Amino acid sequence: MSGYLYRVKLSGGLCISLSPPSVSATLTVNASTTYYEDADGDGYYFNMQNSCTNPGGNWSTNPGSGGGDCNDGNADIHPGAAEICGNLIDENCNGMADDADVLFPVISGCPGTVTVNAALNASSAIASWTAPTASDDCTLASFTWTHNPGDNFPLGVTTVSYTASDLAGHITTCSFNVVVCASVTFNYSNLQVSCPEFTATLNAITAGLGYTYQWYNNNFAISGATVSTLNINNTGNYRVQISSGGCSNSSSPQYIHLSTPTLDTTGYVYTCAGNGYTINVSSSSLGSSYQWRKTDAPAGPVGTNSPAFTTTQPGNYVCDITYAGGCTKRSSSMVKLRNVPWACVMSKQGNEDEATPELSTTANMLELFPVPASEQLHVEVDISRLPVYELQITDLSGRVMHAGSHANEPTAVITVSQWPAGVYLLQLTNGDALHTRKLVVQH
Repeated sequence: MSGYLYRVKLSGGLCISLSPPSVSATLTVNASTTYYEDADGDGYYFNMQNSCTNPGGNWSTNPGSGGGDCNDGNADIHPGAAEICGNLIDENCNGMADDADVLFPVISGCPGTVTVNAALNASSAIASWTAPTASDDCTLASFTWTHNPGDNFPLGVTTVSYTASDLAGHITTCSFNVVVCASVTFNYSNLQVSCPEFTATLNAITAGLGYTYQWYNNNFAISGATVSTLNINNTGNYRVQISSGGCSNSSSPQYIHLSTPTLDTTGYVYTCAGNGYTINVSSSSLGSSYQWRKTDAPAGPVGTNSPAFTTTQPGNYVCDITYAGGCTKRSSSMVKLRNVPWACVMSKQGNEDEATPELSTTANMLELFPVPASEQLHVEVDISRLPVYELQITDLSGRVMHAGSHANEPTAVITVSQWPAGVYLLQLTNGDALHTRKLVVQH
């Protein structure tokens, strides 16, 4: 082969060598070898190259478990390594730190609705609560909130939010409402006499707008009383309740007395027939003109235009009182004047000015009217002598129609409208004493 020049063309990955190196040699052509670098010895290579010779050091022809080692200086970091939460290191070489965090953050102690009452006429109030806390199984990236305990909140509903996030991008939110309720009270004005009732106007006092109202009298809701003002014509304990959203507050009850005319005497008055008795309008009820009226038969106007009225006739009496402006109001009380025989029997005992009734007969202490009776029977008793008594009424066959005990009751009213017409026997007992009277029911 001497004297000749040979050219050898090699493609990539081939190696050439002469053995032995002389003018007479064997030309050997071989493929190159792939070498892998695994400096930390974790079985995953960091680099690879084709070479005709071993680069030495941490290079070898063993690919191990494969490539993709993202940190060849740490044997604990390689593809498939266990991810450790919270150290901000990408142990499994997938390009994400802490990607083992698959759980969302936890917010503990999230409050429910917080409701506070504002001061009267105030438009806001301070609300407080125990602040919640946040945690995560790996690393909590942030924990923020929209309001702090002790902040001032306006009337109405405000939503408070707490938000927690972790490095894996998980987000947890807790929200609750702070409700600030307006306080309410009321005053009254226009207290006046008007036809036909004494009236007043109640005005709710509160801050803000948009409330619904409900007025109460003696804890009973007043039908239709659902605005901020209320005109009243009755005495009672009044309060107002306001509502808006989740808010509801009530004022303290106030007793409002609407004066109505009264007489200085009320109820039954017993007089001797023929004797006059004077009824007076109470001093607190005096008006500009008066009309006295008898309400039982024969009913009608009696007396003169005066706050005092004297009569000898038994009956039920009231007074219509007219006030300035022409408004008229009837007295709320009534005098029931009765003539009874025992009121006529008087005996002087010692001093001429000291007289007491003397009840010596049944007729003196027991009076029945009307006779005959058709609707109601009035049994009138002198309770100064008979403070406690028993009444029994039977028909002539002995059937008991009425029986009852009475104490300090000068008049017992018995309904007889359903009794058969006829004669009945009344027995009044007081201890061992027995008094009997006959009576007639006629329809």
